[in-house]
Amino acid sequence: MTPHQLALILSSLYCKTVTHEELTSLVNYCRQISKSYLVSFRTSALQLLEFHGISLDDLALDVVADIFERNKEGKFTRFDKFFQHIQYSFESEEHVFVAFKRFVILVARTQLSKTISQADSTWAKIFRNLKLQITKHRDLSLEEDFRGFVVVPRQMPANNELQEFPIEELEQKLLSQVRTSHDIPEILYVLNDILCHQETYRRSFPLIDLVEIVRKLYMLPLNEPPEQIEIELSPEEIERIQHSIFSELDAKIFSDYMLKGKLNSEQATILSNTLREIMAEWWSGNGNNISIANITIRNFGISQDEYKNRYQNKIEYLVRLAKERVAHYLEKKI
Repeated sequence: MTPHQLALILSSLYCKTVTHEELTSLVNYCRQISKSYLVSFRTSALQLLEFHGISLDDLALDVVADIFERNKEGKFTRFDKFFQHIQYSFESEEHVFVAFKRFVILVARTQLSKTISQADSTWAKIFRNLKLQITKHRDLSLEEDFRGFVVVPRQMPANNELQEFPIEELEQKLLSQVRTSHDIPEILYVLNDILCHQETYRRSFPLIDLVEIVRKLYMLPLNEPPEQIEIELSPEEIERIQHSIFSELDAKIFSDYMLKGKLNSEQATILSNTLREIMAEWWSGNGNNISIANITIRNFGISQDEYKNRYQNKIEYLVRLAKERVAHYLEKKI
């Protein structure tokens, strides 16, 4: 769907003159967006859903049902909030196009959290504990906006006019400063310090993303290296794994970086190719000799400072996700 086509349908919805055909087109488009986002989500979440027999199609339909829910007066309450949030009447078609995709992805993220909390008692326990501790925390508070529950510093402006804090960057900063011996209140003090001592991103952060980070801390202790297990794979198996991994991560590059305006099309392609080159070296057994920084700097033609400021968190995060997916496949082979 083009920005102009979407703008026409949303205009009809805004003016309450939308037709059944237009609604059908919008439903299908929302389903495509939500499925694209869900495919690129974290491995642990997708494994859990697969274990409980919940397909991505099921989740995508739940997202659509949530978006198009009506109140007693027959109004689409989600869309009313969306139009208010972006000041719909004053925005360009291109801005509305991007904002609408973000809106659908945020609903998908919320729906995913509900589903995981029902299927994963550990996730649900962390969610409840974080929510309880934040409500009585000295430096942080819990608010609710179009993203759902968000964590916000009490003493500093949220700066919501800025771009969102990238989850991979906050994850790296947080996990580098805390250990499994830290309790939730201590982790929250570190989070507040990270949010307040930067001016680049919003200081509000979605609660469900924080749950994922904290869960990773407790499920994957940072100081314990994984047990080394040797498994022989055929060239066909390796090719199949690689194809699956890169398809998922390419979708993530699109939804997390291109869609949010962090990278243009050319930069996204270079990032994808860089990931493939790094993983090819890793597959060949040269993992200890790989320099992620050198490969990225060479491929992008950038300086060391630009790499650290703009690309380091992105590529290291993608490499880590790729290795997690490989580990998941090997676990099923054991």
